[in-house]
Amino acid sequence: MTESNLARAKYTCNNVLAKSKKLRHVGYYDLFGKILCDSGREQLEPLKGEGVEEMHILNGTAASTVALWKRSDYLLGRLDAFIMIMEKVVDLIVPQQDTGSYFLAVFDPETPMAEVERIRLSIIESSK
Repeated sequence: MTESNLARAKYTCNNVLAKSKKLRHVGYYDLFGKILCDSGREQLEPLKGEGVEEMHILNGTAASTVALWKRSDYLLGRLDAFIMIMEKVVDLIVPQQDTGSYFLAVFDPETPMAEVERIRLSIIESSK
């Protein structure tokens, strides 16, 4: 990853985080789930049991999801985004088609889907 690409990813993370109070975290990861940059909401009440292990599990799940669906590109078309709605959080994965990297946005569980879609579009626009 070049310096300018990393700077653009950092800008996108910070810019997107500022657009919604429902966002807990916005990060940029490589295709293996390694964090390249991230932004988190300050003074955030942690989820019960939230810690380093949980973030690694979430990152690995997101990376596996992108890799799994990438195999079906030829049949279904390119993966533009993936939303996981879970009991404690809503996750939005936005893959970067050219690098295999992806943005992961983690929302509070009661976030409306219209807001998730607004943030998806913001990630796409900011990362251009």
